[in-house]
Amino acid sequence: MKVIVNEKEHQLTEKDLHSLFKDLKINPEVVVVEKNGEIIPRKNNCELKDGDRLEIIKFVGGG
Repeated sequence: MKVIVNEKEHQLTEKDLHSLFKDLKINPEVVVVEKNGEIIPRKNNCELKDGDRLEIIKFVGGG
């Protein structure tokens, strides 16, 4: 299955958001995810389907 993450194609074997985080080594506590134009609440896991488009934005601290 293929999904588009931040305009790059990724091949997945698992079909949920938390598995994608593991594959990409992303801490879900410091990101916001938009799936096909809708914000996914941080605590939610969701099923991913072939062709889904995701935008993952990471919070960066500093001053």
